Amino acid sequence: MPEETERKQAGSGGAEERTRARKKALVFLTDMDRSEKELLEKLKKSGFSEEVCQDAVGYVKSFGYVDDERYAGHYVKSFETRRSRRRIESDLMRKGIPGELIREAIEEIDDGEQKKLIDELARKKLKTLNKEEPKSRRRLASYLAGKGFSMSEILPVLRKYFEDDGEDPLLE
Repeated sequence: MPEETERKQAGSGGAEERTRARKKALVFLTDMDRSEKELLEKLKKSGFSEEVCQDAVGYVKSFGYVDDERYAGHYVKSFETRRSRRRIESDLMRKGIPGELIREAIEEIDDGEQKKLIDELARKKLKTLNKEEPKSRRRLASYLAGKGFSMSEILPVLRKYFEDDGEDPLLE
């Protein structure tokens, strides 16, 4: 049980604990890039005190290993073709990225890619729906809203895949 021993020793609060926390932070970052908040939480779960966790995060930040701005940019690039703008924004907030950095990163999302994504998701969902069924429009709209798309993004898709008879696309 090396982790248990590590946790017991972590309570000592000295230079040894700080060194262990710094090493642990570096290990956590070898697996994957993490936000400052994520790294802090991982260190706390490892049994280190708040002060030692803050020190370890500051240490890795000083070398540029943790950078929330870079993290947000990479996250957007990785997911812009698979997740809606709103979903990405929500994910980044949950990961503790500051609002201003999220706004800057979200601005980089290509509108064309988002349109392709919503169209692709709609086509896949329509394969499971009977377009003749009156509830199909609402089901598709609910599905797309659940994926994080706004009604202003959903309505053109509904009009594209369902005959436009002049009625509200969600009422049928």
